[in-house]
Amino acid sequence: MKAPFSASLPILFGAIAISGCASAPSSQEWPKTVVRIEDVRPIKPMRLSVHYKIRDGAPSGTTMVKLHVDKNGQTRNVALLESSGKPNLDEAVINSAWGGTFQPYLVNGEPTEVTVVVPFHLK
Repeated sequence: MKAPFSASLPILFGAIAISGCASAPSSQEWPKTVVRIEDVRPIKPMRLSVHYKIRDGAPSGTTMVKLHVDKNGQTRNVALLESSGKPNLDEAVINSAWGGTFQPYLVNGEPTEVTVVVPFHLK
């Protein structure tokens, strides 16, 4: 009975860690204006740092996140839209996305909060 619990513990812990990083408070709403990463100009680029074991090889895959970028260009929230299937890669992408700063997105000349969709492709 003890073996199945301890065998599933790393998987459960990984899921909790990632959902904790990506989840937004339920009361927080996402901006209705959705743009692609190509539509915003980064001031401070996102730096991706992935931890992995050399014997397992570098992780590869696509992780997609969405960012809530406020009127000042600051990242206010991050959520996982599509997992790569590799928890360490997803967590690294989420952590990287929190570091992004952008020029304010303008609609009719006014800074506007936006939801930015960002795919990360790692090969």
